Order: sequence, then structure tokens, then C-alpha cells
Amino acid sequence: MRVSRSIVLSVLLLVVTVLSGCGGFKGVVTPTLTAISPATVAAGSEGFTLTATGTNFTSGTQILWDGIALSTSVVSNTQLTASITAEQIAAAGSVSIRVMKSDTTTSDSKLLTITGTGSQTFSLTSISPSSVAAGSPDFTLSATGVGFASGDVITLKYKDGEKKIIVTPQTVIVTYVPGDKSELKPGAKIFIAAAAKKDDGTLEAAAISVGRDGIVPPM
Repeated sequence: MRVSRSIVLSVLLLVVTVLSGCGGFKGVVTPTLTAISPATVAAGSEGFTLTATGTNFTSGTQILWDGIALSTSVVSNTQLTASITAEQIAAAGSVSIRVMKSDTTTSDSKLLTITGTGSQTFSLTSISPSSVAAGSPDFTLSATGVGFASGDVITLKYKDGEKKIIVTPQTVIVTYVPGDKSELKPGAKIFIAAAAKKDDGTLEAAAISVGRDGIVPPM
């Protein structure tokens, strides 16, 4: 049986037409970060509004400050803004700025440079744990504040004496941010300080530290 060449060509053209009309698979659209403003600020200066410019910004896209998500306003699909506090720029250094969409796709980073030594006074805002039971095993003390820098010495005074803690270049300085129960998932690295054992054998603590962005407790 002979098949007309024109019929075969018609079938091929029909297949090509159908395929070209299909939507196909949609690729992941990654946000891009082309610029931040300002890109340089003076340490110890007042808070400001950080503007991120790029492409593919959608509802829920956030500015990341050294990996920490900021409360972000989506001005358009090419512009985001976030408020930066004076405490966040208290000391000289640099901050990695990225943007992350709600599907967790993330842009490349831009560096925000904090110049100078800063005029803000070094201060300690909290320690964790703030109390322990006498006779408890050794534990890690976390000091939180502003103005910490390499070479600083923190003096911890207690009833029977004091201990000096040197901040070295290798010291990891972290910022605590509020979390919720969703952080406590299988595989999460956690640290519980000054936990009390209840009658049923479970532990109870006022707070739990959970690792994030590669930082693992105790912190």
C-alpha cells in the first residue's frame, strides 16, 4: 500500500504545530539583584531604608541581611525596600545582601559596606542562660549586644570572681531572631539551656536555640 507523501508531511506538520502550541515545562524563575542603595553607610549612623533593585520580584519576596529575612515591602517586580535599624549598623564591617522569593529561590549577593569604627557605645543587652542551678554541668554562655568587634574583652563577673572572654577573629557573633514551632523539625540542630525535668520525664525550658543558615547551636 502506498502512502501519499503529502499525507505524511501533513501529519508531521500537525505534530509540530501541536507541540509548539503546548506550554511545556515552566522553569524556575530566579530573582536577580542588580544593585542596592545605599551600598555604603557609616557605622553608628541612624537607621535607613535599604532599596534593592533587580528583576523577577514577586509577592512575598524578601531582602536577606546576612541570611536573615527582613520585613520587606515589594514596591514593584523590580524594587524592594526594607528598614534597617541603627543597631544593625553599629559596628564597621560588611553585610551580604540577597533577595529570596517565597519559593526560596535566591539571588546572588551584593555587599553593603559599613565604614568607620562607629560612635555607638558598646553594650550588652542580654545573656543566655540568665540563670542556672547550683551544681549544674558546664554550659555555653551566649552574650548578645551591639558593638562587638574582634579584640574586645568581655568581663563576666559572678559571686566568687570574674572571667574574661576574648573576642577573637574566629569568634562567631550571631543575632537571635524570633522563631516558632515550625523550626523544630527532624534534623534541626537545637540547644536547650537550664531545662527543668518534669515528673513525667519530659524537659521544660523557657527558650530553645535552633540552628539556621549553617549556624549550629550552642551559640
